[in-house]
Amino acid sequence: MTIRDASANDLDLLRRLRDEFQRELDKPPFFDEPWETVADDVEDTIANGVALIVEDDGDAVGYALANVVPQTPIRGHLYDLYVHADVRGRGVGRELIATVAERLKARDATHLSLDVAVTNDSARRLYERVGMRVFTEEDLEKAK
Repeated sequence: MTIRDASANDLDLLRRLRDEFQRELDKPPFFDEPWETVADDVEDTIANGVALIVEDDGDAVGYALANVVPQTPIRGHLYDLYVHADVRGRGVGRELIATVAERLKARDATHLSLDVAVTNDSARRLYERVGMRVFTEEDLEKAK
């Protein structure tokens, strides 16, 4: 397994991987986000954020996209993480998260946030295994 930086030349590849991810999530139509609605954000992440691709024997099997949050620059946000089903359970997701965190830390981010569907059990388990936790309304109240 190799993790590498994505480049502008990888946009078609990222689109293919993201389309696989979206089909797998099987979201209701009102949550549909066609590539055209996110393509500019992905290009910006490649240029200014953290955009990674995972390859296994030369085949792309996953990706991660993250940015430092401008309003709270101590926080990085992992907004997309996908690992192809055929390579899950081999530590690929864990390595992607660790690499994202390392890259964001180099940009002075001390916290990492993400969003995950409550129905995405495998992703939720992965995030819990790497030490992430749910931020509740009670946590919000304590933070005030």
